[in-house]
Amino acid sequence: MGELVKLKSVSQESGKGVIAISAGNHAQGVAYHAQRLGIPATIVMSKGTPFTKIVRTQDFGARVVLEGESVSDGKPFANKIAAAEDLVFIYPYDDPDIVSGQGTIGLEVFEDIPDLDAIVVPIGGGGVIAGIAMAAKELNPKIEIIGVEAQLYPSMYQSIHGLPPTSGGESIAKGTAVKAPGEITKEIISRYVDDIRG
Repeated sequence: MGELVKLKSVSQESGKGVIAISAGNHAQGVAYHAQRLGIPATIVMSKGTPFTKIVRTQDFGARVVLEGESVSDGKPFANKIAAAEDLVFIYPYDDPDIVSGQGTIGLEVFEDIPDLDAIVVPIGGGGVIAGIAMAAKELNPKIEIIGVEAQLYPSMYQSIHGLPPTSGGESIAKGTAVKAPGEITKEIISRYVDDIRG
């Protein structure tokens, strides 16, 4: 849902299209909603992205460009394409519109289970957990929000605690294999998330 909120906010300025970097989930969200809104979309995905995610993204009408070994590697390349083709960049997590849209997940959880005590959320760049945490704490300030990171990619935990970054290595969870988490999301997570575990 974050992708839809962001695309609606830029629809007036995106006549030439949008560009995003993603390991798959953000790619498909941008491609799907861009197609619905009639906005051309380009998605930069890492070379190791599973074929099925590439095909699903293309099926929504997006142009897919493979570059780099990780999502982070693709950002400089995507920035060059954005500048050359005058495209609006749709960042996967460190954007207030993306975070607020992801907060709808928290609202949906409470619709299904109103008396929830805790929510456990995986962390990549931090957009999903930041949105869920803000929405959930607004509805129930006592709810416990726990973030979970892959042991090879503890980037948000390290960033929040001022530890040197060590993220890297092969992971089947490409969407959470983020070396540099967001600054906006870091601030929100510091405020609203109770614990991060690896």
